[in-house]
Amino acid sequence: MIRTTLKIISILFIFGVIVGCNSNTGNSNTVVNNNALMLNSAKVTTKNMQTDIQQFANTYFESHTNSEHFTATVITTQCGNSGTPVTAFVGQVGINDSRQLDKNSIFQIASITKSFIAVILLQLEQEQQYSTKPFSLNDTVGMWFKNIDGRPTYPEWQKVTIKQLLNMTSGIPNYVDDPEFWKYAVLHPDEKLSPQMVLSYSTNKPILFEPGTNWHYDDSDYFLLGMLIEKITGKDYGTHDPIQQEIKTRITDKLYLHNTYYVPDLPVKVVNQNQLMHGYAESSGGMQTGIPDGTDTSLWSLSSGNAAGAIISTPENINTYIHALYTNGVLLDNNQLIQLKSLVSTNNGQPMIIPNQSDPLGYGLGIMSIFFNNSIYYLYAGISPGFEMAYVIDPITFNSVIMAINSTGENPWNGILVYTVNNIMNYLSENCQ
Repeated sequence: MIRTTLKIISILFIFGVIVGCNSNTGNSNTVVNNNALMLNSAKVTTKNMQTDIQQFANTYFESHTNSEHFTATVITTQCGNSGTPVTAFVGQVGINDSRQLDKNSIFQIASITKSFIAVILLQLEQEQQYSTKPFSLNDTVGMWFKNIDGRPTYPEWQKVTIKQLLNMTSGIPNYVDDPEFWKYAVLHPDEKLSPQMVLSYSTNKPILFEPGTNWHYDDSDYFLLGMLIEKITGKDYGTHDPIQQEIKTRITDKLYLHNTYYVPDLPVKVVNQNQLMHGYAESSGGMQTGIPDGTDTSLWSLSSGNAAGAIISTPENINTYIHALYTNGVLLDNNQLIQLKSLVSTNNGQPMIIPNQSDPLGYGLGIMSIFFNNSIYYLYAGISPGFEMAYVIDPITFNSVIMAINSTGENPWNGILVYTVNNIMNYLSENCQ
């Protein structure tokens, strides 16, 4: 399952307050006093950085575990594209599982999945020889989704373009906003839900706004994009899920991400259960799913996330991925990167060049960019019932942070994401060689 819509207004409020503050005031209880941590102001060695990052992990764990009810915190950092990744672990695999987690311990990454889908579609647009017919991000839903008799499958959405699905300006209602969807999902945690069934919770509602005129966080958009990938490729993978195979071939195999998997159904069907972190649903973080607090969701089907959020991975693997994602010529060429980074304002859905103090958050194609402390970062936070993961990367220095916990006791935009930007990115900017 995936990052639900935690109301973008509250997100902007959170960051608006922070942006307006001096980063040294420490007026957020997630801000760490670097003096208290005894961090060196001089450039540090990898050995010293390991100690410092471990202390960041320990501090977050000790100050949040009781209120957020997670058992583990992992932080991976890297200085630039050529730096050595540094990972710190604290805690254990689960409440009743005292094993210590390690670099092979797998978390759900939730909505960070969306950028994988964007990469595939950007590649497919350029690789026309692999498509059943010419494909463009400017194509409409009506061009690709038709019934046998030629009528549009989704008549209310036929004018929506593929790019509007990618940047969430489609106006299509988000299925996770419907309490009836969660009632069904909670009662059928092991069921493989079809994309068509999940989208039925969106098709029964009027469109939110004329496509391209506003912005609304929308997982339904990415369900359609996952179905589109199958239509474009026209490939039959037999027992393999088309999205699963495209992610493997184009991204995870290429980058040697041996702990990263797209999960179309039950996680234990694709990975050894011993690698899976336990994850605990908590409603206090704002994810109102109806799942009883403390429920371990780690073995539930991820079909309810699909192309919007069904990847599982490790912070170290995601660190490798985001460096490849934002580096010209690895997964995307320069023109494709420009498209990936083409932003719209989350305030009004209109194009923006870069975020700024008055309009601090922009959405690209499965990615986000934020203006924070007079800097621009790319970042994303994924939340599913039981798991949170967030990444932040500086597009100039390529310093990066990935952080994961195994509960949903706090909205990541209040918790781990603010912690990484407020504290660890500042630390890296001061200490990376």
